[in-house]
Amino acid sequence: MSYLFELMSQRKQFSNGFCSFKQNMDDNSNRLLACARLLRADPDHFFSKKNPLLALDLFKVYEELSNNQQLLLLQVYAKIHNNFTSLLSNLQESPDPKMQLLGDELMLIKGNKGLLKKFSGTSNRLQIQLLYCFYTDQYENVLKLVESEDWEATPVNKLYFNLLFSDTQLQSDLLLLFIDLELLESHLFELFIVALNEKTVTEVVNKLSADDEHVKLIIRVMSLSGYTKFIPFLARYLQDEKYTLCAYHSLRILLGDKLDELIPSDIQFDSDQEKQKSNLAYYGAKMLHYWDSDFLKVFGPCILSGKNRTPLNILNIYKSASQAHRRVASINQIMVNVDDGLHYYAEAEAIL
Repeated sequence: MSYLFELMSQRKQFSNGFCSFKQNMDDNSNRLLACARLLRADPDHFFSKKNPLLALDLFKVYEELSNNQQLLLLQVYAKIHNNFTSLLSNLQESPDPKMQLLGDELMLIKGNKGLLKKFSGTSNRLQIQLLYCFYTDQYENVLKLVESEDWEATPVNKLYFNLLFSDTQLQSDLLLLFIDLELLESHLFELFIVALNEKTVTEVVNKLSADDEHVKLIIRVMSLSGYTKFIPFLARYLQDEKYTLCAYHSLRILLGDKLDELIPSDIQFDSDQEKQKSNLAYYGAKMLHYWDSDFLKVFGPCILSGKNRTPLNILNIYKSASQAHRRVASINQIMVNVDDGLHYYAEAEAIL
């Protein structure tokens, strides 16, 4: 059992790092599956029960784990028993709201069409179900829901529908809705940011700047947007010890390995965090010096991992870049035309 938790802890470290790649996650997944098959021999273990109803009764011992870890274990269970559909049905039909929500999140991660049998009236579940329909291109089913008596036109539901399924022109004023509805940390907000043009995302940043509590979010928005105009602002944040690590993460997202030409890699990946922060702050000033140099002129107006944000580059980054870059590339899929549709990619910790 301790080995299982050790593997999950390792996965958490891998999930959003710049030094971990898909191969690292795949190796971890294989070890998790091998461990689960050994634990299946224990008749009192969750993994031993092929019947999902019996298994979920034993799954309660994992209630204290994070949501990502619970989702991961459920996928491991379904994989070793080859019973995903049955597991999903039991989760979604469970009397426990937490289990229902896990079922919908599992459905979103799986991403196959035909997994949603009916829409739920609860707000949290409906948000996930609408995202699932967005990623599986089920506009007609959503339209039927909206036109039915079952649709509750709450501000949250309307925001999800308008952003995901309508041709609503994206305006910076929508930011106030995200703030009022406490959705600034949501996946919907990420999709909103990457869909904005340069003018509108700048307006969003300016509005967020009115509140000092939003500084870390502003830094993240700058990297999600991909616009190189924000690099000098991130360099300034790099010099503020309260935001050094956040700013570094955003700069690495934007510049990728190109950042090594400005900041030595041994400083970027120093295991001594205090020393790392101090050195990164010094290089923030140096980056500002380079802003007007030829170095940064090679980039286009919008980049990811040092490459222009084009459909082909986004797909290549998703396939082969670091886990941190793959996550951002997945959010940028909305500008990529692919034959088999979009693919939701949560934090890698949660996906087998």
